[in-house]
Amino acid sequence: MIEIQKDLASTFLSQLKLKINLQQLPSLVQTKTTLEQNLISEIKNSIAQWIQSYTALSAQKIASPAETLLQLANSNQLADYPLISNICCELIIDSYQDQSECLSNAYVFLAEQLESLGHHLLAVQQYQKMISNRLDEHIAYNRIGLIFLSLQEFKQATIYFERCLQIKPDYIQALINMGVALQKTGDYEGAKVCFKSVIAKDPTQINAHYNLGISCFCAEQFQECIQSLQNALALNPRFLDAHYNLGVAYNHIKEHHLALEQYKAVIELDENYLMAHYNSGVSYFELLEYSHALDCYQKAISIDPEHIRSHWNLSHCKLVLGDLKSGFLEYEWRWRHNELQNKQIQRTFKKPLWNGESTIDGKRILLHAEQGFGDTLQFLRYVLEVKKLRAQVIVEVQPALKLLAAMTFLDTTTADKSEAELLVLARGEELPHYDLHCPLMSLPLALGIDDLPSLSNTTFPYLKVDTELREIWAEKLNFLIEDRQLKGSSHCSSQILQSKRRPRIGLIWSSGYREDQKETWEINKERNLHLNEIEPLLQLPIDWVSLQVGVIPNQELAALNQNGWGGHGLLDLSAEINNFADTAAIAQNLDLIISVDTSTAHLCGALGLETWVLLKANACWRWFLNTHQSPWYPSVRLFRQTQRGDWSGVTDQLHLELTAFLNSV
Repeated sequence: MIEIQKDLASTFLSQLKLKINLQQLPSLVQTKTTLEQNLISEIKNSIAQWIQSYTALSAQKIASPAETLLQLANSNQLADYPLISNICCELIIDSYQDQSECLSNAYVFLAEQLESLGHHLLAVQQYQKMISNRLDEHIAYNRIGLIFLSLQEFKQATIYFERCLQIKPDYIQALINMGVALQKTGDYEGAKVCFKSVIAKDPTQINAHYNLGISCFCAEQFQECIQSLQNALALNPRFLDAHYNLGVAYNHIKEHHLALEQYKAVIELDENYLMAHYNSGVSYFELLEYSHALDCYQKAISIDPEHIRSHWNLSHCKLVLGDLKSGFLEYEWRWRHNELQNKQIQRTFKKPLWNGESTIDGKRILLHAEQGFGDTLQFLRYVLEVKKLRAQVIVEVQPALKLLAAMTFLDTTTADKSEAELLVLARGEELPHYDLHCPLMSLPLALGIDDLPSLSNTTFPYLKVDTELREIWAEKLNFLIEDRQLKGSSHCSSQILQSKRRPRIGLIWSSGYREDQKETWEINKERNLHLNEIEPLLQLPIDWVSLQVGVIPNQELAALNQNGWGGHGLLDLSAEINNFADTAAIAQNLDLIISVDTSTAHLCGALGLETWVLLKANACWRWFLNTHQSPWYPSVRLFRQTQRGDWSGVTDQLHLELTAFLNSV
């Protein structure tokens, strides 16, 4: 039939060329000018006459006129003349109403042409004509649903798929389409019902297995997702997207080795499948194989030099491996990543960015905080380095850090903000005139900090607390601890308690919850301890002082206290802490601070206080690798998990170190 169709189209075109100059044909389906309308009319008459003479010949009676017109419309020979194909279909509609199959196909053909040109509503009108003429109504409803699906009008799409299925309940393609539309609306259970119905009717429907897997993933039913995607791959082992999404599912349940196998299968089939390279990097990163992760991200970037997530993750690989120079350069991609991942719009400034290339001698530069408290505390170390370049400096920090920053940097009483050599402001306050700006976390790049030894050049402590505030907290702590001890022993006096002063150790066990980024909590909480994991430590002869703030950890503490746990001696100061200056003043009255990876760890390190930081196995890049002493903070020791999620080794080590600490004081 294909060869006959080809001969038919060739014969037709050769004869039509004798009557009409085909170079005049417009390329669009819809035409407007009088000249074009006349040309269309001439073509229509020529085709009608040709069809009559062609089908009248007994030797050529291989099809009816309507079927012949449909063959012409679908011929590859007419691909360069879409107008002729459309006229063929219009002739069927005008002249052969009694031939329902050809008539239905003609409407579908015209609708598809309109869809290809982006005329979606006109295509819908063609399908509605099918419905009006009661021609393959289920097909028409399904096709309209697909149009709305392509326009992301998912609820509207489900209406038409439902109408289709009311006419033909066993129409498999419509069931699959309905499932996809429900999936897009977030009705994953409804989508699963559709896909399972298809599979029950025909277990070989690969798209049903695949989409069932996607719906299960979205519903966080990961084992069922994995099984469905494996079923799809059993039907087609070369199904790229099934391999890829199976890898994503394995990554999600932290089976990273299995995920890597799937990404490898994808890359073997398509070496330029960008997301397979990117997610391979994610898997290797989670397995702590940073060099392999780095290679994967670089491959992804070679495929798409503008791939934001690959650049962002590449910066973490380089930094954790100690390649500070290129790591901090890649770290500048954080702006685009934050906008992509967290919908955070990068702040704009009227003045240019300083990246270290121009002199700032005699100019006024705005150094501004950008991310979390810990980031600000860590990079405030470079404020005075900028000041050494003979610039006037404005330091803008989060409101909770303003008092501490002012205590640290304000060594002048200049009232005129336009004249101050160093000015501290809280974010949201009106900015005075400035010439340049630089985010705090871009200062290492601007200042040329490019190796690990240069990190320790900072003079410690680089943050300071007002003596008066420190003394206020010293008195308050003495009173609170003494009062608690008196309540715990009816035979002791305050003089006896004072003579037997126990070590005072601050504790921070939880962090990472941000009200503006709630979706990051599941990842952030991996760095946190549960208090019941360190209950035995809290029973040592130590006065434990909680420096913890935040609703979630304090709810945890309140629940444990209510249930009568062994750490009830932990002094809770959360209601007393108003800002980071308070936390700093309390910490300076303690003998040791033990903290998970959070802002208070950076605060205490910046204050030069003896601090033990507890790190998850895949810790943040700033703690680097295979070191138990922080290059950022000389007074900070690092206690690392040896296995992801397992704090037992850390708590055992803490017990030994605390016992030694008690024996030394």
